Amino acid sequence: RMDDEGSGAQWADIPDVPLLQILYHLTTTNYTPGTSTAAAAAVPVERLVCRVSAVCRHWRNVALSNAVWRPLCWRVWRARLPSLSAPTLPSSSASQPQQPQSQPQQPQQPRHTNPLQHSQQPESFYALYKARTAVLQPYRQCYGQWGDLWAGYEKWFEAQGELLAPMHASLAPPLRPEAETNNNNNDNDNNKEEEDERPSHKALEGLSQLDALIAQMPHGCALPADFCCCLEWFHNGQQTNSHAHCGLLGGYAFYNSRLCTQLLGVKDMCSILGQLQRPQARQSLPEWVSACCPIGFDRFQRHITFMLLTDSMPQWGKRGSILVPSSDYNNAFLVADSYYSLLAGHLAQLTNGCFTVTKNGGIDRFPSNPQLRPEMGSHVQDGVLVQSAPLFIPELSSIGEPPQWFWAYRISMSVPPDTYPFDPIQLTTRHWEITNGTGQVEKVDGPGVIGLYPEMEPGAKFQYESCCPLPTPTGSMAGSFTMQYTDPKSAKHDTFMQLTVPRFQFV
Repeated sequence: RMDDEGSGAQWADIPDVPLLQILYHLTTTNYTPGTSTAAAAAVPVERLVCRVSAVCRHWRNVALSNAVWRPLCWRVWRARLPSLSAPTLPSSSASQPQQPQSQPQQPQQPRHTNPLQHSQQPESFYALYKARTAVLQPYRQCYGQWGDLWAGYEKWFEAQGELLAPMHASLAPPLRPEAETNNNNNDNDNNKEEEDERPSHKALEGLSQLDALIAQMPHGCALPADFCCCLEWFHNGQQTNSHAHCGLLGGYAFYNSRLCTQLLGVKDMCSILGQLQRPQARQSLPEWVSACCPIGFDRFQRHITFMLLTDSMPQWGKRGSILVPSSDYNNAFLVADSYYSLLAGHLAQLTNGCFTVTKNGGIDRFPSNPQLRPEMGSHVQDGVLVQSAPLFIPELSSIGEPPQWFWAYRISMSVPPDTYPFDPIQLTTRHWEITNGTGQVEKVDGPGVIGLYPEMEPGAKFQYESCCPLPTPTGSMAGSFTMQYTDPKSAKHDTFMQLTVPRFQFV
């Protein structure tokens, strides 16, 4: 405490450990409106630390130490210095305190390649933070979350094994490729060092691709920063030479409809935009399409997924919203608020087991986990497990006159191999009760399902997909199958039972 005459304890007399703990708390606290003052919310954490360093020389030594900037480097830029295993204070400090015990252990480095690795690493975390900020300042708010997202995808791909190796390999490198490292070369070779510092031809080509995409944007439209961050520093969509079923966003198949959405790279975005901006296409397409950028493409139906690039069309969403158009492109359905939320939600469904992997190495969008997807139905009757899974199909829907919300559904039946005793049964007829959002009920009866009459016995599995268009956005469906006992040695031979199909929700 200092009095008016300046006597008493001085600022420089504060010991290193308490000061270090204060600064660590400062760097790990998120200042957001509502939890702190507006002034603190508007000031970046690193600027607050730099202000602290201006108090006196002792505070500067502590404020610029690795112990302070190490968590900041990881939280903002996901950056580490392998050679600095433990944060230390500068040698000029009076004492060398250890890192506070309350500091959590840093998580492991993501497996995705870091495009900012250089042959010569900075000597301190403060220098590393400055180097990253000089290049990535426009992406400060989103770089870390993109790093975590793609690290999650890498972990999920690794768990799937060889089945999804082609899809994993189809992810294109970022527009700014990883800098080549030459740690084994002679450090005294100045010519070689100067050559490594120059941007590679691929890097210039990548930047020119993004500039070409930005140049094609209509007046008043701009690409969101988080979208550009993903393309430049993590993954530039998927390669166009990958298999059609390797779309990262997955797809579905029922009747003669099949879809599998791939992430587009910048080059393909420019190509599709060029076709959409032709005079003939502009006359036939609605106005909202001209304010969008394509981000996904299906090779089977040649269907495009768009990202809205303006706030002047609130009826379709805000800037950055992801839209899936109807088949005639007169309507569009909002599927995500941003490019990041689209991929983050998709990754959450994958890691939770809500989506399954097909035998050909694709991702099936039909939900498969009733515990996490309440719209599904699950029911066990006489040893038969029946599950129902709905899936909204925006590509076949329309909100025109008359409106139609197109839903597909999958019915699965299975009997565990160890079910005993069990009398074999065969499906003969079906009965459905379809309820729309206004409460109107439509009843449907008919023989078999999609022309099939499956038999169920221990170890048997059967599933099929069908569809149900509704005049309202929501509804539900339930029904039953008439099953006939087929074992001539059974006392139940030629008798029937009603196998309940649990209600599932169209929401």
